Amino acid sequence: MKKTLIVLSLACAALLAARDIPVSMDNAKIGAETIPGWILDKYGKIEDLGSGKIVVGSEADDKAFHVVSTLRTTAFFRTSAVPVKIGETFEFSAKIKGKGTVTLGFYGYGKKGAQFLSGIPGSSKTFTLTDTWTEVECKLLINASPDGELDAIRPFFHAGKDTELFIEDVDLEIEEND
Repeated sequence: MKKTLIVLSLACAALLAARDIPVSMDNAKIGAETIPGWILDKYGKIEDLGSGKIVVGSEADDKAFHVVSTLRTTAFFRTSAVPVKIGETFEFSAKIKGKGTVTLGFYGYGKKGAQFLSGIPGSSKTFTLTDTWTEVECKLLINASPDGELDAIRPFFHAGKDTELFIEDVDLEIEEND
């Protein structure tokens, strides 16, 4: 009995230690060019780089974001960075399908401004797309980056050159680690 109570207490503590960051397409209109709170970056004024719009998802009442990338990578990311602390784990997941490749990852921000996290384990993960909806995830343990301590991160999708990407059920969660 004592072991059961301890296990339940630990499970409840773990649930309380996680923070969900809402990502919702509920208020998005079919045909809209982005998910509320996210931006499709066309790298300034580069012509014919890529496009995005809200479409019907895997179920008739679901919505998905459809990205078509042409000349080079098309970045799609959260408009605001999420505050983080050293020792937390940031989990970024979604259901995806399409043709080409997509990278899920994180931009980092600290006292020195934007920080490149490439080379840090978990900072990005690349997937080859298929015609089947597939659940994918990228997890990052927040530590100091080569440029110093991270204060915030911004999750991103990078649709590779000549990629057609469908995204739904985006989930962002931060877990506190002991």
